[in-house]
Amino acid sequence: MKKTFKILLVVITFLGLSTLPVKAFGDRGFGLAVGVIGGATILDANGTEREGNSSNSNTATETTTDAFNAIFPYASYFGEVSFRGDYAGLAIGYENSPGAGTIGEGSRTDTDVDTSDDSDTGLYSAKGEVEDFHQAYAELVVYPGAGNVGFFVKGGVAEVDVISLESIDKGAASSAYGNVTIDGTVVGGGVRGRHDSGIMWKLVFEHTDWDKVTLDSTTGNKNQITADLDTSTLKFGIGYQF
Repeated sequence: MKKTFKILLVVITFLGLSTLPVKAFGDRGFGLAVGVIGGATILDANGTEREGNSSNSNTATETTTDAFNAIFPYASYFGEVSFRGDYAGLAIGYENSPGAGTIGEGSRTDTDVDTSDDSDTGLYSAKGEVEDFHQAYAELVVYPGAGNVGFFVKGGVAEVDVISLESIDKGAASSAYGNVTIDGTVVGGGVRGRHDSGIMWKLVFEHTDWDKVTLDSTTGNKNQITADLDTSTLKFGIGYQF
């Protein structure tokens, strides 16, 4: 909740600053920029599935732990307002990636060998996706020699939906999980520049530490999944600054 509030605060600040007049002398003063971003994201995830959900107090129950690492493409659009002096500047912006990406999938085949009638035989498959990524950020920029290229550090907050897609509803031992929205803290840095024509660009490396994910199953044996997610992204943006 606190991070969601911070996102709203930064977005409100962005909208308020965007109403200020743009100075008419090159890239000094206030400016408004819009553009697109492309790059690649490295995902590091560690997860545990535990028999029984949050109501299960038996510490001797079975747990299964696994790790997942992947690299996938990244694309988004952004809008930001900036203020530039001769040697320093500040950019406050919002970034959104409306698409979806797979963060892990797998399957197994189980055969029921007992005499019960719980019908556990079948193919169990599961897949996770992330979608509707949002980020609010601030970039503090230093321009050596008062030139058109500057170096910056970045901080922000992010939000993404984690979608659980399963086909495991076979017998009493199955568990199906819902979806969850998680928040993350963003830190990074990079280099950015602006041409006299108004074309601006930036190269960014950032790391996002996401909140822990906890999913309780409401079906089958009602297992619980917990996961820690971290992402590192290298991306290049290009746009136009008014």
